[in-house]
Amino acid sequence: MDVSAGKTFLFEGGDLTIEIHTGSGPAGKFGDETLVQTFHLDFPTAGPWPVPTVRVDSAMSSNANWATAVNRMNLQARLNTKNILNNIICYGDTVRSVVSGSSSPIQGDYRLLCALKEVPKEYFAPHEDYNSPIEEAQSLRHAGSTYAGHYGRSHQVPYLTTNQGRQHVWKMAGYEIGPDKAVLKSYGLLRDVKYWEDCQPAVPRKLNGAYNTDGRPGDWDTGTGRIEDGPYINKIDDAGVTGNTTKEDDGYFSRIGFTEETTGRFYSPNRQICSAVAFGSLPSVIHADPLDGIPAPAPWQTLLFCPNPPSRETPSLEEPKPGDHFGFRPPHDHLLLDFFWMPVVEPYAISEPGSTAGKINLNSQIMPFSYIERNTGIHAVLRSSRISALPADLAWAKDALAGDDDPTKGEGCYKSRDKWLNYETVYGVNAAETMKGIRNRFLKGDIFRSASEICEIFLVPQPFAGRTYYTHPGGLPSSSPTYESMVSWWNGDLGTQKDGYELTGDNVRESPYNHLYPRLTTKSNTYTVHYRVQTLKKARSSSAATWDEAVDFVSAEQRGSVLLERYLDPNNEKLPDFIKNDFPEDALDDHYGFRVISKRTFAP
Repeated sequence: MDVSAGKTFLFEGGDLTIEIHTGSGPAGKFGDETLVQTFHLDFPTAGPWPVPTVRVDSAMSSNANWATAVNRMNLQARLNTKNILNNIICYGDTVRSVVSGSSSPIQGDYRLLCALKEVPKEYFAPHEDYNSPIEEAQSLRHAGSTYAGHYGRSHQVPYLTTNQGRQHVWKMAGYEIGPDKAVLKSYGLLRDVKYWEDCQPAVPRKLNGAYNTDGRPGDWDTGTGRIEDGPYINKIDDAGVTGNTTKEDDGYFSRIGFTEETTGRFYSPNRQICSAVAFGSLPSVIHADPLDGIPAPAPWQTLLFCPNPPSRETPSLEEPKPGDHFGFRPPHDHLLLDFFWMPVVEPYAISEPGSTAGKINLNSQIMPFSYIERNTGIHAVLRSSRISALPADLAWAKDALAGDDDPTKGEGCYKSRDKWLNYETVYGVNAAETMKGIRNRFLKGDIFRSASEICEIFLVPQPFAGRTYYTHPGGLPSSSPTYESMVSWWNGDLGTQKDGYELTGDNVRESPYNHLYPRLTTKSNTYTVHYRVQTLKKARSSSAATWDEAVDFVSAEQRGSVLLERYLDPNNEKLPDFIKNDFPEDALDDHYGFRVISKRTFAP
C-alpha cells in the first residue's frame, strides 16, 4: 500500500487466515497436533482512508514525545510495553476491523466462536465505519475495565458525539444519543434496557437483546463483581481476600486481579467447583443436526440446570414445554449431571466409594405413611442457600442522565466503579414455600429418581429483614412471592425485559442449584427398618389356611428396628472395572451388599 503521498490512500483488500496453536512443545514447532483453531477473514476493498501519522501528545503515554512515538512504530515494541490498553493502538493510527457482529450467525454469542475448530469468513463482516473516512473503525474491548472498556482513545463524555474514532463506551455499543446527551435507543443483552457506562455488556455493537433461536430471551452470564456481563462459560470461585477492601481496585471483586490467586491456602474441592452444574453456561447446540430439526449454531442457548430460564412462561406447577427452553426437551439437560459424582468433603471427608453418606434424600415422603412429614433434612440444606436476583432497573445509575457526574447516582447501579450498590440483591430461601414443589411431585404419585431433579424445583426467595430491596410497582420484588408466582416473579411478561429480574444471568440463576446438587441424593445408603414379628399358634379345630381370632392365638411377639447399610466393597474381586469396560453386562447396583449396623428391641 503506497502511503508516501497525500493524506488518504486506497485499500485493495484481501483474505486473511489466522491459526491459533497451543504453546506446548518445542518453540516454533507448529503442526496439526498443536493447531487449536483456524479463522478465515475477508477484508474487502475500501477507501479512501486517512494515511497513518505520528502525533506527539504529552497526555498520551504511547506517544508522549517523539522518541516514544518512533519506538511505537514497531508492533513488537508496542506489545513489549505490557500496557496494551495504551499502546496496541496509538494516536494517529488508521484501524479497520472485520467483526463478528449482531448480524452474524452466532449473533454475538462468542462462546460459539470458541467452540469451532474452523471458523468461516461468513461469521465476520466489516465494521460499521469500515468505509468511512475516520481513523478508527474497531470495537476492541479491554476486559480489565468496563469504565474504559475498549482500545479507543477515550471513554470521556465529550466523545459521545465526536466522529474521529474517539469512542465513548455508549457509542461503541451503538447507542443513539440525542440532544443533551439523552439516550434515544440503547443496545445490549436486554432489549431497550439502558446500561450505565460502567457496565456495558461484552457484546457486539447494536445487539438489540440476546435472543435464542425461538425468539425468546436467551442465556448469558453475569460478570463476577464489576466485570461486565456477557457470553461467558461460568468462571468458578477461585479467589480470596486479604487486601484493602475499601479501595475500588482491591478486594475480592478487584478488576485488576484477585488478591489471593497464588497462595492456594483457601482451596478445597467444593470451592474450586461445587458440582457439574457449573457447566450450565456451556452452549448446548454448536453443530447442526438436520434430521432432528436442530439448527446450528444456536446462539444464547446453554445447558439448562434450573427451572427458571429467562425464556420460560409456563407456570411453575405445570410441566415446562419444549418452547420454554431447549433444555426442557426430553431427556432434560439436568440428567447429564448423573455422569458426575461429587463427594461430601466438608466439614470433613464424609463420603466413601459409592456412598451417599452426608447427603440429604429428596424423597422425604415415607411410604406408606405419607401423612408423616420428614422434611427436616431438606429444610436444613436449604437454610444456607442464597438466591441472587437483579431487576433491570439496576443496569442504569438511578436518576442519572448521560454524562451526569453526580457521584451519588452511582449507588443505584449494580456495577458502579466507585460506589457500592445501595440495594440488596441477595435473598434467603423460603423453605416452607419451596416444599410445595417437592410435595407436588408426590401428589402426582411420582418420586425423585435422580438428585439432579432438584433443578426442576423453584427455590422461593425470602427477603432478609432490615435490608433495602429495589421495589417495582405492585410490591415486587420486595414482597415474598409464592411458589405459584415464581415464573412471573423472575421473568414477568416476555414481551418486555423491564418487569422482572431479567438482569440476572444464567450462571446466577443456576448458582444455588450448583451448591445444592452435591448435597442431595435419591438413594440413601442407610435404612432404618421397623419390624414387628409374631409367632402364631393354630388351634387343631380350625383350618390351617384360616386365622380364627376366637381360637387361634399369638404365642410370642417382638418389636424393634434395625439400621441397615447398603455398601460397595472396593476389594470385591467380582466388581467390574467400569472405567475400562464401557459396556458391562451388569450395573453397579448389582454389586451392593447389605450389613446390619445396629438393632434395637422395643420392650415397653
